[in-house]
Amino acid sequence: MAGMNMQQMMKQARKMQEQLAAAQENLKSQTVDASAGGGMVKVTVNGEMELVNLPSTPMRSIPRTSICCRT
Repeated sequence: MAGMNMQQMMKQARKMQEQLAAAQENLKSQTVDASAGGGMVKVTVNGEMELVNLPSTPMRSIPRTSICCRT
């Protein structure tokens, strides 16, 4: 910070705050899709971390023959 006076630092800080505010505003319109369990659970969330979509999908039963237990 040598060579940078207080006025320059304040100007740079204001510029960074404006850039951050613009980035946050841009994120509000973005959405992210994610899934788990081989696609059995899917969600969509927006940039404000709000759940936008959680479609209900019927649960699939697991065939009894696919479960293997050892004793």
